[in-house]
Amino acid sequence: KKREEDARQKKAQLAEDRRLATERSLLEEKAHQLAEERRIAGEKERKLAEEKKLEEKKALKKAQELEEKKKTESEAESKRQEAMQLVMTIEKEAMQVQMMKDDMHRPWACNIPLTYLMSRKCWKVAKLNPIYDCKAITDSMMQ
Repeated sequence: KKREEDARQKKAQLAEDRRLATERSLLEEKAHQLAEERRIAGEKERKLAEEKKLEEKKALKKAQELEEKKKTESEAESKRQEAMQLVMTIEKEAMQVQMMKDDMHRPWACNIPLTYLMSRKCWKVAKLNPIYDCKAITDSMMQ
């Protein structure tokens, strides 16, 4: 009887050891699966973070390019405005020079003595472009 009881206890012990071993292997397998799931979840989070950083960099680069484009456009517009102002100034000066030439031109009738008293045009020409220079004449007489 004792042998039978010892054999039963051994069988029970072996069955218990097998059950514990299978439970342990199941637990190890579950732990391995959880670790794998955690690793996969970590990789997904890392990939999402990288994608987010990449998108932020792209958005920042696009904003910088847009800002640079606006800056170059504004610089080009200011250069065009400066060029237009320069052209306007040159044209204005050319018109003034032309008007001065027209005013300085002495018609042949203004060469007749004392005509400047009768003609407004001759009066203007006599003031702007006198036939003789008073200062030069007085300087030459002083010498």
